Amino acid sequence: MGKYSIAINNTEYPCRLTMGAMLEFKRRTGLEVTEIQGTEISLVITSIYCCLISSCRADGVELPFKDEMDMADHMSPEDLAGWQNENFQPEVVPLESEKPLSKKKG
Repeated sequence: MGKYSIAINNTEYPCRLTMGAMLEFKRRTGLEVTEIQGTEISLVITSIYCCLISSCRADGVELPFKDEMDMADHMSPEDLAGWQNENFQPEVVPLESEKPLSKKKG
């Protein structure tokens, strides 16, 4: 599975967090995406569906599911975990080696 996609039932679909996805989530739930608690599975599924809707719309891909329930019916826990791991793992930024600053002689 590539970053910014989700594999559901062994098929990959575009699925990334966009401004459109955040607006869609707010319209559907009345909540901001930042209010999601990791244990609220219904909100997590809804947020993924909103990411799917927005990404498909932006990429010109036909929406594969009619609603959140239809998508969830085709998802396994592994599909969900794979998307979360791919999209929300912190990136490790290598530290630059500190180099002593040379002073100009004047």
